This record gives sequence, C-alpha cells and structure tokens, in this order.
Amino acid sequence: MTVHTLRLPPAVAEELAKNKRFAFDRMRVPEDAYPWHSYPAQELYVADLDQCVAGRAVTSAYLVGWQVIVVSSDGATRFVHVGIASGAPTFDGINEGPFVASTLGALKSAPLVAPDDRSYVARVLRIPSIYLMALWLHHEPDTTLDLIIPLEPTTYGLSQDKVMSRRDFEDAVREPAQVRSAQLSV
Repeated sequence: MTVHTLRLPPAVAEELAKNKRFAFDRMRVPEDAYPWHSYPAQELYVADLDQCVAGRAVTSAYLVGWQVIVVSSDGATRFVHVGIASGAPTFDGINEGPFVASTLGALKSAPLVAPDDRSYVARVLRIPSIYLMALWLHHEPDTTLDLIIPLEPTTYGLSQDKVMSRRDFEDAVREPAQVRSAQLSV
C-alpha cells in the first residue's frame, strides 16, 4: 500500500504564511527552518452526529480544513490548523492534544498494517460528538475500498491497531452515536 499526504492548496499556504509569526513564535521554531509547503498535510473532515446515527460517518463527512504537521525546536510535534468553513482559508490555531502522536503513529504504520497494492490519500476524520478521531485512508476512485484507523485515545472497542473497512467503521460508531443522540434529546 502507498499512503500519500498532500501539498497545501495555494490559498491555504498563503493563510499559513500570514500567520507564520504567531505560529512559529508559539512553537519556538526558527522562522526560516521549515517552509510551510514542505510539511505533510492532511485534509480534515468532520462527521456530524446525525450522519453517524444514520451509518454514514465517512460517506457523508465534509471537508472543514487542513492540518499541517510541525516539529518544533524543542522536538514536540504539533498540528497547525487552517479552516475553510467560511469559504476562505482561516488560521484556526495549533493542536497539541493527544491525537497528534496517534495520528503520526497511524501515518507511519498504515503501509505496514494494511499492505496491498493500492494507493491511498491520508485524511483525518473528526467526530466531535463522540470524541473520536481517525486516520481515513481514502482510495480514488473506488471509495468502497477506503480504510479507517481509529486514533488513540479511543473508546467503543475501537483500537488504533486495527484497520477497518469504511463500512465496518461506520457500523462501529453507529451505536455510540445513537447513545449520544439519545442523551442530547432528553
């Protein structure tokens, strides 16, 4: 299997460049150390609770932005987020949370845990309503071949060590989404 990360679209790269001073100061990275365009980037998708309840967590997910992997001078790895919800790229901030390390681990292990001769594009899928993130290995043109790797920390019996088909993942998140939906409707 081959897993690709993407180059940033020019408008997203421009938004990052406009906010470069803030981001680099915050992360203690020399401003000229890493050009933005050389960072591995993933499209960032979100699935709403209703989509998960309907069993369409992946198939109905929508693009909300990009995340760029940045390694700072102190050796810490962070994600810089650029949103596109308003139609134009907008700097959304820096993520230093628990999903950063698990995303990198999943990116590194993806070709090893699901070997085949197909080519995939790495995407990140967020399901905020049930506090779940996953690495989404998107296969063009046959999306039925998409693979999902849940990211730690995770619950619901999912594991980062297990690569799931799109359908199996959508089935696995349906029940926790139904429970969450019921809690919210009370």
